[in-house]
Amino acid sequence: MMSDDPAVDPMDIDSIGALVAGNSVSRPRPRRIRIFDTTLRDGEQSPGASMTPEEKLVVARQLEQMGVDIIEAGFPASSPGDLESVRSIARQAQTAAVAGLARASR
Repeated sequence: MMSDDPAVDPMDIDSIGALVAGNSVSRPRPRRIRIFDTTLRDGEQSPGASMTPEEKLVVARQLEQMGVDIIEAGFPASSPGDLESVRSIARQAQTAAVAGLARASR
């Protein structure tokens, strides 16, 4: 803010500091974008596209290395193999959260 006081030199260092401080705007912290990847579940919805549990684990490790925050590892209720695959990925994930698709039965 500029001072109306004639005794305050507008070029005075303290005045400039006050001017800068008075004009500074408090900015909110930048929002964090989280990546939720559905490759391991949604990718298998394409005709002819399926992965073994070992292949899913390799892909999950790559997703973690790329910085994915949440990995939707499968649909555990769909089959015992998918349940075990999701469990295996969840046990071995180090940085990503592991999710499984679920649905209500009623």
